[in-house]
Amino acid sequence: MSSEPPISQLSQELIDKILDHVAANSSGWLGDNLLQCAFVSRSFRPRSQLYIFSSIDIRGGSETREEKVQNLLEIIQDNPEIAHYIEELSLECTDNEYSWIFEDQTFIDVMERILTSDRPLRKLTIKADTEADDGYNTLPLEDPEPLLDNFFLPFIAPFITSPRVVTCRTALSKLLDPTSDGLNSTLDLFQLQSFTVYTDELSDLGFEQKIIDLSRESLEELHFITMQTAWNGIFHGCADLQYSTRLRSLHAHVLFPEDSLVSIRRTLSSIRTRSLENLFIEAKVAFCDLSEPEVVLDADWAIFCSEVARVMSGAGSSFEFKMTYLYRDSTDMGLNEYKVLLQKRCQLVMAELRKEKFSSLEDDPRFTLILSHALEFDALYEYTLGENAYE
Repeated sequence: MSSEPPISQLSQELIDKILDHVAANSSGWLGDNLLQCAFVSRSFRPRSQLYIFSSIDIRGGSETREEKVQNLLEIIQDNPEIAHYIEELSLECTDNEYSWIFEDQTFIDVMERILTSDRPLRKLTIKADTEADDGYNTLPLEDPEPLLDNFFLPFIAPFITSPRVVTCRTALSKLLDPTSDGLNSTLDLFQLQSFTVYTDELSDLGFEQKIIDLSRESLEELHFITMQTAWNGIFHGCADLQYSTRLRSLHAHVLFPEDSLVSIRRTLSSIRTRSLENLFIEAKVAFCDLSEPEVVLDADWAIFCSEVARVMSGAGSSFEFKMTYLYRDSTDMGLNEYKVLLQKRCQLVMAELRKEKFSSLEDDPRFTLILSHALEFDALYEYTLGENAYE
């Protein structure tokens, strides 16, 4: 009879499959379950560590952050294989302070070890520690040059295939400048698969069109997102997608009534017939003025719907239209009562759109039509009114 513990008699292949199953059925941080598995046996440790260190989150004030970074470096120094396991890295910048990313030598040492591994980062997130005005953990980059030169260019750009552009054309232009050989840019866009443009401070897509053209044989997903539209100017921009042969998904925000359907119709008209698998259009109503929900009914929906029907690929594809109405406080009734009234008005608008404008799309068996609406309260508008009252 064997004196070895039963667990030591398991094959490594079976142990790895057990740990893969634990990881697949875990929610949140994988280390919650696999950290204990790593201490069961030496044979459990490598596979457990593969998942434990796959995602690293560095957050907290300077002392806490420095301690975490130092601990991570020591772990990698003791076991260099750990650097190969890190696929996702999230950097939280307390009080919007991000200079440590390129000034902290300990963190740079960690990045150099990750860079030399045969599994470069799959995902990098740099965010603020609190929600910004746009409702996300957006980190304002007042001076992006040092971050680009000392961190992004040496550690991230050589491996990036799916960047998301945040309306910083100066910074992105630097990444597209030719390298010392005069032939290639630092950022290789020929393998770009997903491209997101935030249009808040843009008046056109001239610069972004260059990126779309460079990635025309690889681009699969394209997003035109408008976050803070109120009082920030009006975006009128269309993209030429006729050469984007692999494009399968388009997500676009449209301002009503300022731009209505003009720009998105022009963009759709350039897309190849029956090529899109997913099309999502969000009408952002009254984000730049005080329009009523019914203003969306005045647009030229016939031409828009014909373009949608033309570009959708067929069975399994979907077109989703969402109307988001930005409302302010009403002086005639309570806020909750006003919200209920607006909900009913938006429901009526969507019902008329479905019946009168989208009937041809709903009857098309080649794709699924999804309609929805939402209300969004403009707290910033109320704050501005309060500030003006004291002037």
